[in-house]
Amino acid sequence: LLAAIADSSNDAILAKDMEGRYLLFNRAAEEFVGKPAEEVLGKDDFFLFPPDEAKFLQALGRRAIEENRIIVEEEVLTTPGGVRTFLATKGPLHDDHGKVIGQFSISRDITESKKARELLAEQTDRFRFLLDRSRDGIVIIDQEHKVIEANQRFADMLGYEPEALVGLHTWDFDAVLSEQEIRSGFADLQSTSQVFETRHRRKDGSVYDVEVSASGTRWAGQNLVLCVCRDISQRKRTQTQLQLWANAFEHANFGLAITDARNG
Repeated sequence: LLAAIADSSNDAILAKDMEGRYLLFNRAAEEFVGKPAEEVLGKDDFFLFPPDEAKFLQALGRRAIEENRIIVEEEVLTTPGGVRTFLATKGPLHDDHGKVIGQFSISRDITESKKARELLAEQTDRFRFLLDRSRDGIVIIDQEHKVIEANQRFADMLGYEPEALVGLHTWDFDAVLSEQEIRSGFADLQSTSQVFETRHRRKDGSVYDVEVSASGTRWAGQNLVLCVCRDISQRKRTQTQLQLWANAFEHANFGLAITDARNG
């Protein structure tokens, strides 16, 4: 029954005696090392792996026995299929009286999942590198209208640390658009991009003018909105000042025209 249970697992299930010799070697373990259990039983790790790897495995096994507890470690081993990474759970085997008589190990091949995690981490680092070097504020909003990612520039514009922005709703810092307006506009962004002007409220309560370029995207099964935000406060102030000057100039010309008419 024990053998049947062990052979039904996709994980390598092993048992060794106090000298590190194999007592149990399931079907998954056979596939990993490319040898049948009949050849392995009674042998130790030096029969299966290069000396350095065998010494590492034996040291882990002795540690589980000496400390009389379960340990979890990654093992990088050379197999016929190439170098593979395993997540191994090791622990002591006890007899009916609680005496340690050996060790067990359950090892899962995590080579591909580890590569995927490392690739994701690399891509995340590259994404963060590019985000934080943008001169514009960049923020990503989820379907609940919450910030899930923001670059340093966007955080600086609002007076927050990037981590403090995560989880905030967009209406928490939009000083013009209401929650209802933001919710109603989210669906439209899934099929089109929009550029609009609004005002954002900083952490200290002050406000500034901002131009937002927003577009919908889909990632990891979620509908998201990517917003590129540019502080246009200076431009708005310049436009206002130019308009004031234009009005003043027009008023002055109108006054001169009346004076000329009277003199004429």
